[in-house]
Amino acid sequence: MGRKPCLIFNNYYGMRPTDGGPSGFLAQNLLGHPGADYHLGQCHGEPPRSRWQRFRQGYLHYNRVGTLKKMGMPSDSHFGPWMLSARHTFVRENARHYPWIWFHDIWGLAACCDLLQSHQKIILQSHCPELPSEEAASLGIHLPELMAVRAAERRAFDRADVCVFPHAGAQAIYAPLLKPGTRIEYLLSGSQQLKTRHTLPLDPKYIYYLYIGRRNAIKGFDIIIQAFEQAYRTDASLRLLLVGGGDPVRHPGIIDLGRSEEPGNWIAACDFFVSANRQSYFDLSVMEALSLGTPLIIASTGGHRFFADLNAPGITAIRAANPELLAQAMLQNRKKRGENRAATVSNQKIFDEQLASEHYRSRLDHLLRQLVTVPADAGS
Repeated sequence: MGRKPCLIFNNYYGMRPTDGGPSGFLAQNLLGHPGADYHLGQCHGEPPRSRWQRFRQGYLHYNRVGTLKKMGMPSDSHFGPWMLSARHTFVRENARHYPWIWFHDIWGLAACCDLLQSHQKIILQSHCPELPSEEAASLGIHLPELMAVRAAERRAFDRADVCVFPHAGAQAIYAPLLKPGTRIEYLLSGSQQLKTRHTLPLDPKYIYYLYIGRRNAIKGFDIIIQAFEQAYRTDASLRLLLVGGGDPVRHPGIIDLGRSEEPGNWIAACDFFVSANRQSYFDLSVMEALSLGTPLIIASTGGHRFFADLNAPGITAIRAANPELLAQAMLQNRKKRGENRAATVSNQKIFDEQLASEHYRSRLDHLLRQLVTVPADAGS
């Protein structure tokens, strides 16, 4: 069998459905599902340490520090192992023989720019809800490396022939990096149907809102806490469940559950799922909530404008990530899940008809058929 035209570049060891970002996205939508026009590659990690292994794999003169320097990264780079893994994976997957390569982050593409053939066409889909350099700055990366990160993201977007976004709203995040003439394509995301193993016995006296995710500014975690505190002052029967790592939160009405390996149990048990991203790409957790029919309260920022445009009875969309607007939305949505059947049926239908992973793969197949037969510069 001949080589498929497109390599979906995979530089993610975990590939667990519960992972965030591209690792979870690829695991949920593509792992175990071969396509006619794409091959999902394997992650091969960093080049081997021993001389004999390096010899066998063709790394006769491999020098870690020198390779990082070649990529413009310091020897102690926070992102160094990831980028070194990308170069090793590129070689092991024979990536230079594919006419098309689809990268799902800037790191793999930036690391491999000098390995690419001039005729190869590159698709870039960055899943970060902010510029990668902005995310790096929020992690406290020191200035010299931060400058290298900015150069890497610029290098990646400059090399991309096609940039893919799940919705036009998400494109605005990357506007500073999009060069004129880059072809833009929109490919609506998808996720697996979330499974539950337990029915959690939440007290029926209370209304439960659920937040799942990172506890940082871009995800609007502070907005959710402030909004709930405001709503709780009006109605002490409200409860906010928090799932995810981070500093514990102690406040009346807030139940901090920490990390969970089975978030579906909490999503299925709560009355409302809340999302207040300051900037939004297209969260897996939101699609997972819809897969269980959970009513949704969401800030319609970035890619999440998609959900506001649905005008669905199970989705309360607020126009901005704002504590007052979110508190008001919480107070306007105080119905127990069991008494909110129209909302749950509607959300389940949205997932089944638009966001299930099989629909994503169908859209992906259609897009790739277009791309591999039409020049990448044929318009946007």
